[in-house]
Amino acid sequence: MKKVFLGLALVASIVACKKDDKNDSGSKTTREKIVGIWLGDKQIDVEKTNGTVTYSDTTDLTGFQLNFANDGNVFFSIGGFPLDTASWALNGDTKILLDGEEFTIKNLTDNQFHVGYDSTYVGGGTTMEYMMDIYLKR
Repeated sequence: MKKVFLGLALVASIVACKKDDKNDSGSKTTREKIVGIWLGDKQIDVEKTNGTVTYSDTTDLTGFQLNFANDGNVFFSIGGFPLDTASWALNGDTKILLDGEEFTIKNLTDNQFHVGYDSTYVGGGTTMEYMMDIYLKR
């Protein structure tokens, strides 16, 4: 459960929104797509040591809600009860900062929001990788 809250807290602190221009087709900007209420779907965590998966888990995020406000705050709740508030900002159209952690926007539509966080540690002849993917929906 701690990893779920950490993942959501990281997502909540997404980039301190920069104003994006609409493209020529008039479609929504990345920021416009993100702002609003998103419902939790699932979180997938994978850990690897020297290329071998040592841990893999999928967490059902049903009941979690994230409200990305226009002012750069994101509000977390579960089952309608407030949990936390964090900041968010965009770093271009493909990266979002949540509580200072940078996530890659892997998919963003009007109804689907998928972000990923990857980190790698190399030391003492060992390579450790951690990957987290969070899926939200409207």
